[in-house]
Amino acid sequence: MTKNVIDGFNAAFRTHDPSGLPALVADDCALENVDGAAYTGPGEALRFWSALAEDESLTWTVEDVSMLGDEAVIRWRFTSGGAVTRGLNLMRLRDGLIAEATGYLKVGMG
Repeated sequence: MTKNVIDGFNAAFRTHDPSGLPALVADDCALENVDGAAYTGPGEALRFWSALAEDESLTWTVEDVSMLGDEAVIRWRFTSGGAVTRGLNLMRLRDGLIAEATGYLKVGMG
């Protein structure tokens, strides 16, 4: 189950089509974005992710997905205007839906 949910989540960003996200994200999903912003109200995480997935100026690539039970780690990169950014999401599912997510961004050294 976790694999199907995470695969569907990643596909929304890869294809810029968030129409499948409502079936994957709990209405009360608690999201902490890579910039520390929290999205915790009803539907807030879904609205944030949907807008991000629709942004065709970003090209998303999943580098790796690791899963254990109802948890997943997604390593990703996105490209915007020639600049590449890498990061990861820690995801936890509840009742087959993404219920918690925390994003981390890799920041260059020097």
